[in-house]
Amino acid sequence: MRGTRLRNYQLILFIFGLFVLASSSVASSEAADSAVVGSDVVNGEADAGPAQPEPLRVASMNYCIDFVLERWGQHEDANFTLFPAGEHQGRIEQMLQIQPDIIIAGQFNSPITLNNFRNHGLPVTVLAEPNSFAGSSTFFRELATALRQPALAHSDLAALTDPILSVPEGGGRSALALQANQWSFGGNNLLNELLEYLGLENLAARNGDGLVRINLEDVIAWQPEVLLLDGKVNMQDAQHERTTATAENMPTTFALAHLNLMHKSLRNYQQRSDVLTIYLPRELSGCMGQRLPEAIAILRYQLQHSSSQDQAPAAENTK
Repeated sequence: MRGTRLRNYQLILFIFGLFVLASSSVASSEAADSAVVGSDVVNGEADAGPAQPEPLRVASMNYCIDFVLERWGQHEDANFTLFPAGEHQGRIEQMLQIQPDIIIAGQFNSPITLNNFRNHGLPVTVLAEPNSFAGSSTFFRELATALRQPALAHSDLAALTDPILSVPEGGGRSALALQANQWSFGGNNLLNELLEYLGLENLAARNGDGLVRINLEDVIAWQPEVLLLDGKVNMQDAQHERTTATAENMPTTFALAHLNLMHKSLRNYQQRSDVLTIYLPRELSGCMGQRLPEAIAILRYQLQHSSSQDQAPAAENTK
């Protein structure tokens, strides 16, 4: 009896040993399979490269800044989502729904509104209003830094500082910018710096710095070779720009503010063959500091085209 029990006990231990051995083999096999799968995942991630960071959520409080961010957003390497000023209108309720990573504001935005954003835990960056070439360069650099993508500002900075791009197109010609209500821009301001950058002499600087009064008698007496007015520019219609731009951009409805621009003497002056009228779109002149590279490109285009037209007859006469 005792021997039988001993044999049964040994048999049970033998079966239990076989079970433990089998379980150990299965576990080893599963571990090996997991290691292979894990290796494949790691290799797959390595092949895919580093993960792209989530786009920065950017809310703008300034329409002029919107123009820059919309243009930068078209860059291949741009990595941000823009919520322009017109979309949220600076309302705290909208901002809390958007939950931006950063709010970009200008120095003239309401400090009360901006502090309200900060009190609700929303990060705010305030950029100074650029009023010079140096100020515009600082603006682009600080904006790109705030977006954590400094490379976005490279082309704009080059347009303002590259000596190859700053070759004067005006050839030393005299120029006068005419605004509504007989205003113009004299010396010591961004437009004056822009005209000088393009190789033009700003005649309005004779009347002082900043915003100055210019009447039609001054235009006739000073005889500017280039007139700068607000208006549209068709960059594609180069062949007819000089002959059609004047009529297209003149005010079509009477207003006392435009009396000087609609005056017959000014229109007759513009028709002279030795006078060039160039135009700057109002949306650019209203955001000059933030859109300075665009203003340079548009004015340079018109000056270059006028130079090629002026030189064409001379070239034909030499044949």
